[in-house]
Amino acid sequence: MNLPLPILLTVLALAVVAVIVLWKVLLIGGGILAAQWLMFTAAADNPALQFAVLAVPALVVAAVITHRMPAHRSRHAAPGFGSRSRVAEEAAR
Repeated sequence: MNLPLPILLTVLALAVVAVIVLWKVLLIGGGILAAQWLMFTAAADNPALQFAVLAVPALVVAAVITHRMPAHRSRHAAPGFGSRSRVAEEAAR
């Protein structure tokens, strides 16, 4: 499959920009991947260690993502939803 030169150069430029923008993520991901691969090959007969090698980075990423996400609370929730219903909110006014 031969792509025209302008399309090929555009795709190459976008790939270079993506690598430049995401270099920290790629570097950390590559480090985690290398560590997991080394542990997997060293502990081929230990399923508990293999599970831990896969679970720990996943739990760390999940904790970071949930910690970074802001808690959104809607002021106009439907009655019966949230910590206080609309009826209780109007009664408190």
